[in-house]
Amino acid sequence: MPSLGFPCLQSVSALQSLLSSIHLRSPISPIQTSIATNECSAAIHQLPTDLLVRIFTYALDYSPSAPQAAVDPFVSPTFTWNHLETPFSLSHVCHRWMETVNSTKQLWHSISIYRPDSRHIYRTALWMMRADTHPIRVALTQSLSPSAVEEEATAKLLEILAHRILTWKAFEIKVTGPSLPKPLLKCFTDLQDAMVMDENKSLPQPILSNVAVTLDFNYRPPKHWRTIVDNNSPILPTYNLFNLIQTLPSLKFLHWNGRFTPGPSFSHTLETLELHSPISVEEFMERIPSCQQLQQLYVHHLTKPNAVIFTPDLMETDTDMDVDFAPTPRKPLPKLRRLGIASRMQISPILRGLSTPKLLVLELESRETIEPVDVHNFLQESGCSLQAFGLWPRQLNADDVAKWLKMKELQSVAGFKMLGVEVNDRILKMMNRPCLEDEPEFDDDSNPRTSLIGHTLFPELKELILGSCNTNIDVGILQRMLGSRFWTVPDVTRTTGEQMEFPPIPKTELRRAEVVVRDLTVDLIKYADMINTNGKYMRDKLINCVIRST
Repeated sequence: MPSLGFPCLQSVSALQSLLSSIHLRSPISPIQTSIATNECSAAIHQLPTDLLVRIFTYALDYSPSAPQAAVDPFVSPTFTWNHLETPFSLSHVCHRWMETVNSTKQLWHSISIYRPDSRHIYRTALWMMRADTHPIRVALTQSLSPSAVEEEATAKLLEILAHRILTWKAFEIKVTGPSLPKPLLKCFTDLQDAMVMDENKSLPQPILSNVAVTLDFNYRPPKHWRTIVDNNSPILPTYNLFNLIQTLPSLKFLHWNGRFTPGPSFSHTLETLELHSPISVEEFMERIPSCQQLQQLYVHHLTKPNAVIFTPDLMETDTDMDVDFAPTPRKPLPKLRRLGIASRMQISPILRGLSTPKLLVLELESRETIEPVDVHNFLQESGCSLQAFGLWPRQLNADDVAKWLKMKELQSVAGFKMLGVEVNDRILKMMNRPCLEDEPEFDDDSNPRTSLIGHTLFPELKELILGSCNTNIDVGILQRMLGSRFWTVPDVTRTTGEQMEFPPIPKTELRRAEVVVRDLTVDLIKYADMINTNGKYMRDKLINCVIRST
């Protein structure tokens, strides 16, 4: 019943009004209203338990919380930070509801603790006891500067949560204190020891598949690793935690955000890896080929070879970090569908070293110049067909932008994103449908240099993000380009002889556009509003156009 939006159900009033609307259809007197109210209350208690559980589940999981009814996350755990509800409120209505809520494990499927406090401890223990063996999502987030009291509460809460670690299906933690909480490392250590001892797998196995760890220590690794061997350093415990997580046989998703990337390898069971910590190119290329199940890969902090990457060997020996990238066979990632790379250096070694035959989405960001020929060779030798491409270079002039636009391997994309580049009238004419700029069709030697006039770049384009446009661009050219993409003229295919004409072949039209300009005028704002307004009257097409300033 998706239309029955039970909001919070902190009292029976919501069900009373619902049952009233179903059973009472004619005007009634105050006396009849009182009788009907009693009848509604009786009807509520006559609901079968399984139906009541379904109503509770819908109310807690899918109904938005009213601001005045939201639970204070500083006092009680909640489902998530964005969904400030708990099953406790339902258990306070009546005895039957209390028994139903407390005995229904799936109502306690997620717990989130923000700014750990001693007031969280009792309810967290109750929460985990009532969840029992049901799979549960666990999240814990410390404040920006945790006090000693918060550190102590964090340790106690982790001990409580760790008793049910075999039922964790997702775990998210953000640590901002001076060190890693000891119970966190202990629970994963105990879990690994249990798996090692249980050779026949006769005991319940962990189901933890999603792990997100953010470590924002107030600590900077020194330049010389020999100086960090002390009991207060968080580096060695972090290294051990990372390795313990990799040993989870059920691990599918890993988000790691910290000041360094520890560990010698990534889990071979990973399907999604989001790495927000510094890692050098050679370390990345050495570790990533073992992840043959990867489908999504995001690396947001690729660094130069002399980046601080911790392994225990570095404590004992000095290592020359200079690396020469000799030509080597490409290392395949056969299941990878989405690749995002953000780098402070050249990402050419990555593009030259990987092969991704099933890649659909490629996003590149670098402070250094990204050579089109490297992307061309990477896509061509991988044999993939992209559906979306994004590029954020440090700076790119219009001539270089034109080279990217004409790359054959990008012509099949439905989403094209290029920000931080120079966009002038020439680029806008090239993006028009059809092209209005007299450009050679391809720049390589394998094809004749025919003109692009009359042809269309990115014929399947549905989403376009482009910027930033120069201050001296012709506004009319920009408007014409957007109009030609949002509303295209269908192709009419004719047959020879006396045969009938085929129906028009519709062209792919733009659904969303975002254009960044340096000089936002009133005319451009009105034009974007006109496109969006016209789109509202076309029931078969939802479109969105945004023109904004830098």
